[in-house]
Formats: sequence, structure tokens, C-alpha cells
Amino acid sequence: MQGTFRKLTIINIYDDSKKQEVLPALTAFLDKESQLICPSSMDHLVILGDFNAHHHLWEEARNTHLCTPPEALEAVQHVIKLMADHDLQMALPRDKSTLQLTSSSNWTRLDNVLCTSHTLDSFTLCNMAPRRHSPCTDHVPIYSTLDLPIPRASMSVTFNYQDIDWDEFCSALNRNLAEFTDPEAIMTEEQFQATTTNLKTAMRLTIEQKVPKTKPSPHAKRWWTKELTLMMKRNNRLSDISYRMRKLPEHPSHAEHQRY
Repeated sequence: MQGTFRKLTIINIYDDSKKQEVLPALTAFLDKESQLICPSSMDHLVILGDFNAHHHLWEEARNTHLCTPPEALEAVQHVIKLMADHDLQMALPRDKSTLQLTSSSNWTRLDNVLCTSHTLDSFTLCNMAPRRHSPCTDHVPIYSTLDLPIPRASMSVTFNYQDIDWDEFCSALNRNLAEFTDPEAIMTEEQFQATTTNLKTAMRLTIEQKVPKTKPSPHAKRWWTKELTLMMKRNNRLSDISYRMRKLPEHPSHAEHQRY
């Protein structure tokens, strides 16, 4: 992506812990195409995804045993070399676990978000979201927000007809219609045109008074409902409690989250 913030390149990776082919290939690609990816020192590079590597730099202290095996030390060397060669920093803070093992329910960290050092100040948010932990998955999503100046298209205000209180709307419409002459049989074209104008005027006034206004989001889902929003909030709340009680495997919040 390019803009007034110069150039931003985002690379999403998955490195198989058994093959360990992605990071060496990525390093070679960055070395070869450095002028294409970051032609100047002020361009931005973000590398994120599943690195399948444990290290003391990002793991919680209780997971030290995962960082010491020879295979773990070998796997993490590719990540350390990548960070050193391209001046990359961790945008996701230390001790933020991103994966819950299905076998032991232990929380660990295999995912990471790396960025060029001058890009780190542009991150206003980079955190894992345990409340968005989807069912039947082990990885937890990571939410990142970068504050980069970009031109935005203006969004016009529209009426939100889905949130109308119809009782209030009908009452207001009756009051506005009462401002005009009483209904009568339409016999002439002039009566028809006048009645049509009065009806349109009453409808317009009622819509302006009782229909809430909204700015449409480009990410709006037309199929989404309020009921789904309430269900999502409850699931997020249960997931959040389950994560906070992760060191108490017998806590009832885990079973409640699974049932929901």
C-alpha cells in the first residue's frame, strides 16, 4: 500500500515447524527485492503470522521449557536473524499468548507481529483478543491498528430504517397528516395532485423527525442482526473469563464457554 505515509508492505506467513523453509526463503526474498519493498529508509515493513518458534523474548516465563530444546533453538535462529538483518521490532508485546494447546490447554506463543523500528510508533493497537477465540480453534486472533495518514472518502448520512420505533413513527405520521385537510373522495386531477403532495410532505417530515440517521460503514454486513450481536457479546465475555482463569483448569468458566 502506498500513500502520504510512503510505502507499507505487509507479509503474512506460516512457517511449518517441521520443514522450516519459509523464513530462509523470506530472508532471501527480502535481500533480493529490498529496493522494491523498502526503497527508502522511511518505508514500512510488517511481517506477521505463525512463526512456530519459541523464545524468551516473547514467551511467558513459565514456558521456559519450550525455548531450550535443540530443535526449538534451531527454529528460532531464523526469526532472530530476520529481525537483526532488517531491523525488525516486536509490535505484539511480550507475554501475550496466542495459542492454547488442545492437548494440555497450556497457553503459549507461536504467532508474532514484527515491523521496522520506525513503524513501531504507528501501532496504536497490537494485542491478542482471547474473547474472539473461535470455537474448535487453537490460535487466538491478533488485532492491530496502524495510525497512518491516508485520504478518506466522505460518507453521506443516510436514514437507518431498521432501527425505527414504529409506534412513535405512526403517531408522528398521524399528527403530520392532521395538519392538512380531512380526507375526502378524490374527484379531480387537482385534488389528486394536492393529496399526493400533502402525503409526501407528511411522510418527509415524519422520516426526518423519527428515523435515526447513520453513516454507512464500508464493512457493514447486511445479513447481521441485533440478536447475533448479543450472542457475539456473550460469547466474547465467556471467552474473556475463560482466558483469565486459564491457570485454573477446573474453573467452571471453561466448561461454560465450551457449552455456549
